[in-house]
Amino acid sequence: MEFANTTIGGPAAYNSHLNRLTEPEDFWLLLRHDDGIGLSNICVRNDHDTTATPIFLLQAFVASFVILMVSRILKPLGQPLVVSQILGGFIIGPTLLGRLSFAKDLLYPERSFPMLDVFGVMGIMFYFFLIGVQIDPWVVKTTGRKAFIIGISTAVVAYLLPAIGVFFVPELVKMVETPSILITVGNLTMAGTTFTFPTIARYLYELNILSSKFGRMALSSSIIGTLFNYFYQATLRFRSVEKKGPAILRMAANVTFVVVVIYVIQPVVLWALRWRREGVSLNLGRLYTIFVAVLVTGILSHAINRDVIFGPFILGIALPPGPPLGSALVDKLEFITSWIFMPLYFLKFGLGINVFATIVNSVDNWAWSVIGIGSIGKFLGAFISSILCRIPVRDAIALGLVMNVQGVVELGLFKALKRSRHLLPAVYVMMCTTLLVVTWTVTIILRALYKSSSSKWYQVSNRRTILDTKPNTELRILACIHKEHSVPLIIDVIEASNHSISNPIGLYVLHLEELVGRSDPILISHGVRGSRIPVFSVSRTFNNINAPVLSEHIVNVFQRYEQENNNVGSISVQSFTAISPYSSMHDDVCTLALEKSTSLIIIPFHKLRSCAYDPLESSSSSGTGIRTMNINVLDNSPCSVAILIEGGLWSSSKVKLGNWTSCRVLVLFLGGADDREALAYGARMCGHPNINLTVVRLVANSPTNIGTSKERKYDEYAVNEFKHNMVVNKQIRYIEEMVMDGSNTISVIRSIESDYQLIVVGRRHDERLPVISGLTEWIEHNELGTIGDILASSEFGDASIFVVQTQSNEEEVLQGSSDYQDPFIQTVCSRLDDDVEDPRKEFKTGRG
Repeated sequence: MEFANTTIGGPAAYNSHLNRLTEPEDFWLLLRHDDGIGLSNICVRNDHDTTATPIFLLQAFVASFVILMVSRILKPLGQPLVVSQILGGFIIGPTLLGRLSFAKDLLYPERSFPMLDVFGVMGIMFYFFLIGVQIDPWVVKTTGRKAFIIGISTAVVAYLLPAIGVFFVPELVKMVETPSILITVGNLTMAGTTFTFPTIARYLYELNILSSKFGRMALSSSIIGTLFNYFYQATLRFRSVEKKGPAILRMAANVTFVVVVIYVIQPVVLWALRWRREGVSLNLGRLYTIFVAVLVTGILSHAINRDVIFGPFILGIALPPGPPLGSALVDKLEFITSWIFMPLYFLKFGLGINVFATIVNSVDNWAWSVIGIGSIGKFLGAFISSILCRIPVRDAIALGLVMNVQGVVELGLFKALKRSRHLLPAVYVMMCTTLLVVTWTVTIILRALYKSSSSKWYQVSNRRTILDTKPNTELRILACIHKEHSVPLIIDVIEASNHSISNPIGLYVLHLEELVGRSDPILISHGVRGSRIPVFSVSRTFNNINAPVLSEHIVNVFQRYEQENNNVGSISVQSFTAISPYSSMHDDVCTLALEKSTSLIIIPFHKLRSCAYDPLESSSSSGTGIRTMNINVLDNSPCSVAILIEGGLWSSSKVKLGNWTSCRVLVLFLGGADDREALAYGARMCGHPNINLTVVRLVANSPTNIGTSKERKYDEYAVNEFKHNMVVNKQIRYIEEMVMDGSNTISVIRSIESDYQLIVVGRRHDERLPVISGLTEWIEHNELGTIGDILASSEFGDASIFVVQTQSNEEEVLQGSSDYQDPFIQTVCSRLDDDVEDPRKEFKTGRG
């Protein structure tokens, strides 16, 4: 059995009907119609042959297994799923596995092709439906000027450069008189230079850079470029048709189909959604109705002489993305489509390709030249326009590389051109191979660029910490919220932060939601009410998108809190909603903190403590994603970060602090930059009339001096400054406890922690400190540090925990090292190495 070089056999009418009926792949051509093997014979069981169903199940198993194994192997390299799928198709097909005679006879008997084709076509229909569901067509209105320039420039240069370069390729210059070659070159240029928004969105999502500033620019540019490509190619196709009448009729049929979907099917779906009660999941019957509509639109697409994927794609675009409908559809269809149907589709794809036999023997150098020039055109178009738009060189290079990424959408275009005889079979194989190689290579380069630069994106030259916030200036805090139950505790913490006219707080509330059921991340600004702070522009804010209902509830609570303090004028609130994947959600947090110049980010812990001595319970099924976001924020934040663990005493549905006569707060001080930041936050809190603050310093009862002398000096100066400033405050207690080792530390904490509603502690400590010796081996959550993890365990009480990490620079804070030096205190103490009569006075002068 030959896979790659078989020609069409049998009656032309039969082949035409077969192509029209199911839009088959190359392996349909293997059917020997002249031997009497047709649909009727294939579908009827022969007593001497095995049935098609077991073979189909074997094919499904092999396809899914091979693609899964390839994806596992390529996972350390960070390759996207489409690379694993295409490479798996190559392995299954005649390029590798199909070259073995026993594999061909066992896996690819002719009677199995019809069933394989049907399921493969269903897979690609639902795949394009899901792509459409995740696209918000109105996002085009939000693209900025830079994205418009980059998108148009990339598309124009990608078309022009091959057209000009053709005349400099010697092989093409000789064949310029041949019309068929010129047509092939034109179609090859069109296919090779195409880039689409869904493909790039999926690619950026899998690389975890969808929500970054670079990712958003690439996404916006691809939207403009995709629209330009579509209209340009449609214009060329219309002009190339000799008889305009049938072409106009087909265009009218397409427009009518789109109008019916948008103005008939979409209103019916939206009407049905309005009857859904808030908080109630979508009825399965309504979802199944949409699944049936996918099949119906595929049939209608076939009726108007379009690919079966056209109707499902338009239907998906017409449906509202995101929750409740878009997320429900993705939840029901994503897995079975990606890992059951699509492997069968790529098995079909691989059976029509023999890389070695086709490319090595059939393709001339001119085809490689055209594809290479087109790729260079896309890169140069994006790179040069990005430089002109004053985008950093590293990001401009990355944009040029991303525009060369292609995927399943482009594969569909290649197949359509091949079926319509606009691409030579050998050129088609070359295009698919080039897609795989280019995407693979771009991924390696892009991950290297992103990995080397991502840690520097949010670094700032000035210090943004609570300790470095000058007196009588505004303290800016970014509070992140995932679920509604975190709101009361956040408000209590903000209230405990002691905002006043002389020391106001600028609060930025960011409600974070996982990106499900849509391809583009969004950041919604809910406006400012009564704020004295100038509103900094957020270029990627989408104001025309309706905020989720939960976000509105959260926003209303904080607006009421701001209104209650309007008479005092001590706090201003601005609210945002970010919808993005958990893997890149930290980009939203860090970017907003960078633009708003915040000094502290408050993020909730991914688990809840429901009551005293109960084990930690996950706050939601998305706990792993929230934990990933927290770790990324700690690693990349441009300012100090605090992880807030909810305890039983502050877990009610209403704010308590304003009604309490006394709220007991404990600051544990072991030493180090993070503990100094925690101490500075406690010093600010103790100005609140309802706060009683206790500072417990754990001192090693050991002659061994651990850490540098300067590090110990920084701690002494910070503690002395705190005691000096708070000497007249009767609501403060300072206690020193001598401990020998980690077990003594546990005993001290256990004896006092049940007396407090809130415990503030630094995250990082020198692992060599005697006070934590023997404790570091039992850490379950590294993001909390040694002491924070102990306090959050089930063995301790139900106080809320506030774990603080101060702002970090690139070369600072090596785990287990005492080399970390707070830059502010380092500057002060560098002048105190000699004998200074009044170090406390020098310390105050340094801050001024």
